[in-house]
Amino acid sequence: LVQEALNTMPDSYLADSGALVVRSGAKTGRSPKDKRVVAEPGSEDNVWWGRVNIKMTEPAFMINRERAIDYLNTRKSVYV
Repeated sequence: LVQEALNTMPDSYLADSGALVVRSGAKTGRSPKDKRVVAEPGSEDNVWWGRVNIKMTEPAFMINRERAIDYLNTRKSVYV
């Protein structure tokens, strides 16, 4: 996998420690304000809802899931 990244990703290299480093552009890191949690009866009372844990319905989740899958299917490769 490391060799594949080095061969195909222009901004990838090995750090002095041997770890793979990949520059992914301007949008790196996490986006806590973009976090959504499906509100469902089994756990709804155990989540601290607010600015970080934003409620989402299951139908809205399924729509977003399909959009994500559609986007990922346009990528030549995906590394997780």
